[in-house]
Amino acid sequence: MPRGVLPIFLVALAMGAIVVLGASDFAAAEPGFSPVQVMPTPPGLPGYGSVSCASATSCTAVAGPGGAGVLVMVTESLGTWGAPVTVALPSGDVTGGLNDVSCPSVGGCVAVGYAVSTLDATQPLIVSEVSGTWGTPIIAAPPPGTPTGANEFAEHSGVSCTSVGNCTAVGSYQGTDGNGQLMVEVETSGSWGATLSLPAATGPSQLPRVSCTSTGNCTVVAGSNSWIETAGTWGTPTLIAPSPGFPYSIFFAADVACSSTTTCIAVGHVSSDRNWQPAAVTATSGTWGSLNLLSTPILSPDTGVSGLGAISCQPTVCVAVGSASNDYGPNQQDYPIAVTWSSGTWSSMGLEDVDPAGAGQRDGSFPTSVACTSAAQCLTIGRAGVYTPSGGPFGVYDFSAVITPVRPVIAPAPPAAVETVPTLSGARVSISPPDDDGGSPITSFTATAAPGSQSCTSAFHECDIPGLVNGRRYVVTASVSNGFASSPPVVSIPFVVGAVPTVPTHLRAALVGDTASISWRASGSPAGEPVLRYIVQAQDDRGGRRECATRVDSCPIGGLVKGRKYIVSVSAVDASGASPLARIQFIAR
Repeated sequence: MPRGVLPIFLVALAMGAIVVLGASDFAAAEPGFSPVQVMPTPPGLPGYGSVSCASATSCTAVAGPGGAGVLVMVTESLGTWGAPVTVALPSGDVTGGLNDVSCPSVGGCVAVGYAVSTLDATQPLIVSEVSGTWGTPIIAAPPPGTPTGANEFAEHSGVSCTSVGNCTAVGSYQGTDGNGQLMVEVETSGSWGATLSLPAATGPSQLPRVSCTSTGNCTVVAGSNSWIETAGTWGTPTLIAPSPGFPYSIFFAADVACSSTTTCIAVGHVSSDRNWQPAAVTATSGTWGSLNLLSTPILSPDTGVSGLGAISCQPTVCVAVGSASNDYGPNQQDYPIAVTWSSGTWSSMGLEDVDPAGAGQRDGSFPTSVACTSAAQCLTIGRAGVYTPSGGPFGVYDFSAVITPVRPVIAPAPPAAVETVPTLSGARVSISPPDDDGGSPITSFTATAAPGSQSCTSAFHECDIPGLVNGRRYVVTASVSNGFASSPPVVSIPFVVGAVPTVPTHLRAALVGDTASISWRASGSPAGEPVLRYIVQAQDDRGGRRECATRVDSCPIGGLVKGRKYIVSVSAVDASGASPLARIQFIAR
């Protein structure tokens, strides 16, 4: 079924109590993920792009380009993936790939994609599985008037079957005018009809996706537009949703799924000049509603670019998957994300790390598809990888993971990091939130200083602890809360509260023979944090150095060489550190 963008696993459950949310708590809960399972490696590099499940124990995934002359499929049975199956392309075709698959029964699937001929023509392709055996692929004829030979460019990108032998395939083709157009091909009682053009829409051509609730009743999305079929008649293209306002674009749909004959949901993103934001729109009885912007919670890992790429629905629950990237930070990563829809409400967004190369690697993983078999179970597939700054995500293996649309809520993982900045009589504390929020958004974090019990709590990334003693050494423990439980704490490195002294002023140098008596006006320092010492350094123009340290406001520097130029610096030091330097220069006489 749907393909899109994501990789995911469920971080090991922390010790402690677990609560299962009821329907009234649904909006707070997030999808949960089983540990990822490595899928069999397909021939060719792109990996598996779409998955469909006929039951909770039988799923089929299809791959993109499968190498010279073959298409690639793989089936999971009772939780175990079998060996990839290859099907030869029709005679005269040299390469091809599958973009989508729909399985209305166990052992009965339909996959669609494309094939490239020896004449360099790209043609739409359909291949069916009957009783567990894949048949010979067929090349679909594009709509009349399509260029032929090397100028032909057409492919199917989506398929939806309501029962065995009753499917709808959609795709795109390049017309004689060079513009992209959409096409649809319908199978009825096992026979495929002619490929027809969908009514033309304005805007750039996009690969379409389709979801059908019954034969002759389907919804297609492509880019910003949708086409709705009612009783076998296709309506004119309709804008799904306008821009939510500056600085965002109009909504761009990546996939669509229908939970009932009256409810369909399109997922995708809106974009600005700096980022994407996940978004969804629900159609009720053929009319699109308002745009839902699905923001990441405030206290979640920094994400700058994100979107949803696939969705699958059961009558009461839908799960959408996608990816989020913190492209604007120093440690770029691509995170898998997932959200659940139920009774018109979206859950909070879950972010998960796959870390295929081991702990400490920058995740570059993403999902490609999701298929739900019940309100309690879905399966996602994707590409697990690491992020390389020079080339972006680099795939390591294909994976699958079972998704629980509503995971139990537990204590979140501890903050990824805690940092402190000493201030006068206090400290500013900031945290990096954890990737695993325990199943519900992190609502706050609390920091406590020791010794003592001074603390602060914030719904944002930082807060200020007041009432600390200047000059005293402290550590801070920080934990986050998701409203159900608090995480284990993390401890900061030790720090000293207060401030460095002010710069010494009124520097003077009194020269007597080969000695200079350096004096200054005493520096100021915070109450309770006295100046511990002054450091005086003298450097001549040939690199020679002299130094002295004192607790008072003067210090002699001896051994000076007549005629040399000296630069003298003085700094005051307290428990918090050293002041900026004060300088004076002279020539020894």
